[in-house]
Amino acid sequence: MIRRMRSIQQAIAEIKEEDPKSCLSEWHLRQMVLSGELPFHAVGRKYLIDLSVLEDILGGKTVIQKKEEIPGNFTAVKMRRIGG
Repeated sequence: MIRRMRSIQQAIAEIKEEDPKSCLSEWHLRQMVLSGELPFHAVGRKYLIDLSVLEDILGGKTVIQKKEEIPGNFTAVKMRRIGG
């Protein structure tokens, strides 16, 4: 299965395409990433998020993430879904 990884701007564009009246904003999505509520992968200065995980969170499912340090400047994120 290929993950649908998108930047914050691309994720908002896809959500708006599916639901033009969506109230979710780029600022709110960025706050979800920065607070740790939404798992992400940092690539340079961009935050990449998995659209299926975002849809799960917006749908009310709980996503728990566990970070593990890897030598260098990398952080692996292990996710486990609960509920739904």
